[in-house]
Amino acid sequence: MFSQNKSLIYELPEIVDEGRKEVEKILERLASDSKLGLQTNN
Repeated sequence: MFSQNKSLIYELPEIVDEGRKEVEKILERLASDSKLGLQTNN
């Protein structure tokens, strides 16, 4: 059980990175659909 949690912790950066890419795709699609040019605070 502990080893499973530990491996998940090691995988977290990759999981977060993939999620961030998905969110960026969605935001870009929304921005192009609405033609509002959403501004993000990065």
